[in-house]
Amino acid sequence: MKKHTVFVDGQEGTTGLRIHEYLAARSDIEVLKIDANKRKDSAERARLLNAADVAFLCLPDAAAKEAVALVANPDTCIIDASTAHRVAPGWTFGIPELAPGQRDALRKAKRIANPGCHSTAFIALLRPLVDAGLVARDLPVTATSITEVKLELELENYSGDASEVVSVWDVTTPSTTVEPDGNSLAIYNDLGGGLQYGMATVTSASVSTTVPVPFTLGAQAATDLKAKLGSEFVVGLKLDTVPGFVRFSSNATGEPPRTHRLVVKYLP
Repeated sequence: MKKHTVFVDGQEGTTGLRIHEYLAARSDIEVLKIDANKRKDSAERARLLNAADVAFLCLPDAAAKEAVALVANPDTCIIDASTAHRVAPGWTFGIPELAPGQRDALRKAKRIANPGCHSTAFIALLRPLVDAGLVARDLPVTATSITEVKLELELENYSGDASEVVSVWDVTTPSTTVEPDGNSLAIYNDLGGGLQYGMATVTSASVSTTVPVPFTLGAQAATDLKAKLGSEFVVGLKLDTVPGFVRFSSNATGEPPRTHRLVVKYLP
């Protein structure tokens, strides 16, 4: 029996890692992997995207659109986890229960827009009311939810390759254990043992700018943050590539305040 081939473009992020883990455990699927040094190589990504029966795009919107443009194989089914194609012509919205015939449409589709948790919850509640005539199709309706948590850190020192990958993890060690010197072994033992919230690629150019390095932490971080409101929310950074050295700034004596922000975005 021929195995189905699957490629996850963006397999180093939180969503991509989970999809990769689920599928790698199956004996009927071959998961295509890209070399870590070629993750930004358009030619290599194009090769794997076109070689796959199914390609998952776990990328930001702009990068997802670029990935779609790389696919020339008409047999490759693309499932886009971003918001880039949810209302795009030629794409099938990924809620089987959306309407009669939607499940069959998804079985046949080669371009599927993953609906995401926020839109699924909203549409699942509202669409039946619209179809039943209880809510007018042109009625303005809004819903508010947290869509993104972003950690912004200013880079103080850097050495290593042209770029280094730094990941953000949930940490159960209380900050009082880590303080005052930040060198407690407890927090280092935590890193990589829990849930990865997100990651970012940093370069030496980031040292000479006042623009903070952004780490988009993802949906699970938003959930955990809400659960921690009024209490302590601790994360840790891990350098994923070696050799290398990356230091994010601290407020040392005599230095000006550094830029560190936790930015929470809401969908209005």
